[in-house]
Amino acid sequence: MPDKIWDDAELTVKRFPCECGYQGHNLEIAIERLDGHITQCNFNFFLAGKPDLKIAIVSSAKRLEQFPDVPTFSEMGIKGLDSEVMWRGFALKKGVPATVVKWYDNLIAKVTKDAEWREFWEPYGIKIVHYKT
Repeated sequence: MPDKIWDDAELTVKRFPCECGYQGHNLEIAIERLDGHITQCNFNFFLAGKPDLKIAIVSSAKRLEQFPDVPTFSEMGIKGLDSEVMWRGFALKKGVPATVVKWYDNLIAKVTKDAEWREFWEPYGIKIVHYKT
């Protein structure tokens, strides 16, 4: 998604790959290496609330309730990025019996409806969606 954003916004960027790990343990090291200058970092939920980072823009048709002061791409004059998302999916090998597909589909439907699961993700502006197979 970053490449699409940069292309659509006509931005020239220099990549600095950093393996921050699941909880961002190396994020402080990356910031230090760049002398405090990071202009874009893919958002992961563990970055929310970090005092030295700011959510600058969101990909949504309207501002997110969780971040009411953060503008959308359209508000910033960048069109075509209001529905870009970071997909997470689940795939099964071709030819898997329909009963197995249905079992996984039912399981995923239950997870997406689970209150504890939603309470964990939704405060970060994550939209939980189950697209039925």
